[in-house]
Amino acid sequence: MDEKRKKKLEEAAQSRSTDTVIDSSSLIRRHVKWKMARMKKIGQMTSEAAKEITEKIDSFEEEASQGSFVAHGRQDVLTVAIGRPEHPDRMGAAGVGVMIVTSQFL
Repeated sequence: MDEKRKKKLEEAAQSRSTDTVIDSSSLIRRHVKWKMARMKKIGQMTSEAAKEITEKIDSFEEEASQGSFVAHGRQDVLTVAIGRPEHPDRMGAAGVGVMIVTSQFL
């Protein structure tokens, strides 16, 4: 990974562009980490559900590379492939009080 980061930084320095600079925390995307966490050492997925979601992720990655899928905020490849928000319940602050917003109120 260090070699990839160095190469990207060198390319950015040569082109004098900040578009190609990638910080070390974003070298591996969330959906790739998700897939890696559910893959056995022999290359198989840990469950049938994980295999199905992996296939959806691969499909959305292909669409993203062609430009037909564009991630918007929290609606990234992983969230769309899984089919539900990562954290559906959140604390919300409005006015003077704080209330818990659950999915039943949305």
